[in-house]
Amino acid sequence: MAAYKLDLPVGSKIHPVFHVSQLKKHVGSDEVQGQLPLIGPDGGISKEPAKIIDRRIGKKGNRTVTEVLVEWTNTFPEDATWEVLYQLQQQFPDFNP
Repeated sequence: MAAYKLDLPVGSKIHPVFHVSQLKKHVGSDEVQGQLPLIGPDGGISKEPAKIIDRRIGKKGNRTVTEVLVEWTNTFPEDATWEVLYQLQQQFPDFNP
């Protein structure tokens, strides 16, 4: 029998042993994916706003607020998040959108 046991993430809901007939050879590039992101004091990825991609007006309770779509440093563009502009300016006073 030829089978491989994969080291899957904890919580995976699939059996970790696969027969070789179920596996395909992966041929990837030797390209390195840049440098690793910086880690903050809390152990999470240290990120700061890099640029604002979009703006919209939203409602928070009975107040009208400006929300901005923020692209963060040390993250991928698809990880951009909507943030309340006022709160972003309070948290990052040196950031000038």
